This record gives sequence, structure tokens and C-alpha cells, in this order.
Amino acid sequence: MRYLVGMEETVGLRELRQRASEIVRKVEDGHEMTVTVQGRPAIRLVPIKRSRWRRMEDVKELFAGTPEDAATWRADMEQIDHTLTDPFHRP
Repeated sequence: MRYLVGMEETVGLRELRQRASEIVRKVEDGHEMTVTVQGRPAIRLVPIKRSRWRRMEDVKELFAGTPEDAATWRADMEQIDHTLTDPFHRP
């Protein structure tokens, strides 16, 4: 049995076992859930905060200034793969 407490959904332990994948996907999408055991709240499932990847163009001002070895810095920057994608992105 599921019900809402405020904006948080509650799910029983038995239902969690039966629909674990579906419930985990829902939590990943931002929902919070309380799992009950014999009708008593036992644990909360909350989504983790994901790191956001940034493109070099978006953060290069953070690296403004002259490094001790500018030539090495430029060489390192040229080796960056600018085609990187966010590994946490879900299509």
C-alpha cells in the first residue's frame, strides 16, 4: 500500500521488494520515499546529488593567470578531449 505524507510517497517493505527497480528509478528521478515496516516508517529513500560536468569553455576563467610553466599548461590543455559527455546523464 502506498500513500502520500506531505509530498513524500510511502511504500511498504513488501511492495519495495516486489517493485524495487521501478521504485529506485522513481527515486533517481527526484522523488523521495519512506519505506515502512509493519506500518511504521523505517527508512527514507532519497536521490543522491549528482556532480555536474562542465565544459572547459564554461570554467576557463577559473584558471586565469599565468602558470609557472605556461608552455606545459597549453600543451596539457590541448590534450583535453572536448567531446566528453556527462556520465550521469540518463537518456
